[in-house]
Amino acid sequence: SETVLTDWDGTPAMLYHTSRPGEWKQDTLELRVANKGSGPFNWVAGLYFWDSNFDIRLRSYIGFAVPGRILDIAQFDHQTAKSQAAFFEGDYKFANNWTATVGGRYTKDKKSTAARGNVDTGVPPSSGFPPGVGPDPSHSWSQFTPKVGLKYQINPTAMAYLTYSKGYRSGGFLSRVSSYNEAITPYNQETVANYE
Repeated sequence: SETVLTDWDGTPAMLYHTSRPGEWKQDTLELRVANKGSGPFNWVAGLYFWDSNFDIRLRSYIGFAVPGRILDIAQFDHQTAKSQAAFFEGDYKFANNWTATVGGRYTKDKKSTAARGNVDTGVPPSSGFPPGVGPDPSHSWSQFTPKVGLKYQINPTAMAYLTYSKGYRSGGFLSRVSSYNEAITPYNQETVANYE
């Protein structure tokens, strides 16, 4: 957990101060099984689990916008994230000095968010969004990311290789928003192709 108190204006008056305390919790578990012997085929396989959540309570105090009044703008967000994956990678030495690599990972992610506060039309912090706006959203993403490679051992100290792999990062939800639509609309997942 952390607490961040900031005096942005640096004067004795409260022109613009913020308070941003938050709590985070994360649990991960990875199970691997590997075969690494003197034979031509070596491999590793496993399962991965990740479970996390955080709460953040944003409070902005603005004293310069309305004469004689300090605006108290509050936001709260609770987010959860769950990720599960299965992976495999194997090396096969099919000829003298030649090794082929094949691998892959399947990942499934699910995230949810619950944004509250006066981010739409001055709703008090304890009441959440206006009645009838809608439920708290959740969304899932999944992706298979392969890897293939070929290497040639030129001599004990030099090697040439080719590799292709794909990377992935799930989408998610913003926690600092200015409207309900921003709170419920997830951003997209990202993928990248890597060639070496």
